[in-house]
Amino acid sequence: MIDKLIVEAPINPLSLGNVSYNILKILRQKEIKVLYCPIGNIDLSCYKVDEDFKSWLQSAAQNFLKSFNRDVPTWKIWHINGSHQFPSNRRYLLTFHESDSGTPEEINVIKNTNKTFFCGEYSKHIFEEYGLTNIDWFPLGMDNESYYKITKNKYEDNRINWFLGGKFENRKNTARLLKIWAKKFGLTPGQPWISGKQHFLNCAITNPFFQNDQMRLHFQQQIHEALEGKRYYNIQFFEHLRTNAEYNNLLNESHIDITGMSSAESWNLPAFQITALGGWSIVLNATGHKSWANEKNSILVNPSSKRSIIDNIFFIPNTPFSQGNCFDFNDEDLLIAMDKAAQIAHTPNIEGEKLKEEFTYCKLVDKIIEATEQN
Repeated sequence: MIDKLIVEAPINPLSLGNVSYNILKILRQKEIKVLYCPIGNIDLSCYKVDEDFKSWLQSAAQNFLKSFNRDVPTWKIWHINGSHQFPSNRRYLLTFHESDSGTPEEINVIKNTNKTFFCGEYSKHIFEEYGLTNIDWFPLGMDNESYYKITKNKYEDNRINWFLGGKFENRKNTARLLKIWAKKFGLTPGQPWISGKQHFLNCAITNPFFQNDQMRLHFQQQIHEALEGKRYYNIQFFEHLRTNAEYNNLLNESHIDITGMSSAESWNLPAFQITALGGWSIVLNATGHKSWANEKNSILVNPSSKRSIIDNIFFIPNTPFSQGNCFDFNDEDLLIAMDKAAQIAHTPNIEGEKLKEEFTYCKLVDKIIEATEQN
């Protein structure tokens, strides 16, 4: 059994931060001595953290430079870009990749790890095609401490609440999904709200990487164009949800998720979480989605083709990382799936709720520990 481990990872409100936080919690429960090397500033603001864990984490970070040595295994939770450096010689990378191909630089970074674990089985298969054998995959878990079922508000109008989440990105089809939903269900001022037949869309699509005025203006213009300059009173935007508890409330209010129609994902936490909470997600049957979504727990839409993943913002052409293609779909197929979802919106997703038991962070950590010991 491993008794000492270096963990190099971010802790913040973003997806990688959530994954790192949950892995560290399990390592603490297993009483493994952790030397924590933070990537970026530690931000615990979105979590409900007990003081014991906060003290443990602080001690693990303070002791890193005092106690690390090159023979202690390191788990690095990060992108391939930036993972050519490790604080020790025993290198285990837990990473996230979305496109359908790898670059020579990405392949070389992975070759120089003892083992690389991809989130979701899709990326493992992609890199196996390049002859890499030091690779595996890991499933994410349901953070049952942050995300759990609560009683939904019972609206007298019996509305159907839809959800669009995740960071605003081209590969996630955020603007396209917003446009499709607005054209199908959107209500402008003056159009009547008919009880029992109406739909409401909650959007949590702020991208925290849009930090300068130019990028924020781009974000606003994209939304304006998607809605064709119209104002819909049954579409609500949440600028920033500060805690996982707030996010959990919003997920629980949702009957149907369309975040699952992203064209490229390692896992897709919002769609997975809503499904595990008993809601329904319309999911593109491709990439990392296939590791957890199936015809029993989700409403699947098969891809129609591929398109370039390049967006000139997060995926830059002719660079050493994040090149290739993502999957696409026909709007008509999505519209059919939306009609199907609306018919079962108020029916609990029993198969979806089984994901909470099937995928846990304890199982994730056990898998990586076993692989680390074997190496």
